[in-house]
Amino acid sequence: MSDNSILSKLFAILRDEAEVFLLESITGTGDAERLAGLIDSFCFEQFNSRVSTCYFACLSMGASFGLRLVNGNDIFIKISKLRTETSGDRGFTVDDLTAMSRMQEALYNANYPCPSVILHPKKYQGAIYTVNGYVDIGEQKDAHCPNIRRASAHGLAELIKRFFSISLRVVSTKSIYIKLKTYFLRPIIPIRILLLLHQLNIAQTC
Repeated sequence: MSDNSILSKLFAILRDEAEVFLLESITGTGDAERLAGLIDSFCFEQFNSRVSTCYFACLSMGASFGLRLVNGNDIFIKISKLRTETSGDRGFTVDDLTAMSRMQEALYNANYPCPSVILHPKKYQGAIYTVNGYVDIGEQKDAHCPNIRRASAHGLAELIKRFFSISLRVVSTKSIYIKLKTYFLRPIIPIRILLLLHQLNIAQTC
């Protein structure tokens, strides 16, 4: 088995039962071989190309994979938990993630530095799959450095400005109100905007 296969990357992160449980809660299966097969099948069905290389795999709010397809294209797949009648408030609906994906697409088209959207969220085998362009995030700087924090603050301010400007054109005012009410339990403050932006998957992270 290649060290750059999906299966190898999954085995590397499934170190104990907690990770297996988390993977199953997100993707619907805790079996690495089954999930690797599902991802490969999804890529073949959507792009007529199978997976040749897995750059990385990680688990957090979703299961994320950086992949190269046999046709040479690099993609980023994020698998999110599908909300069901039995899951309560846990997970997402396709409509939730599609609204976020459209915002990301609009930001990308407005030349904001974020990954492109290749495929909007799709329900697949009990989970939701979203496909973005793969971007190498490069060297990660120390966020404790004042200059880095200052640059991050400027970047966040620009993102917030563009987000609210673009959101009015992407979805209806009523939809924005519903989304904000869903994500913000109290009046909007910067930290809650950060949480929303994390959900928007603007940064290509887990």
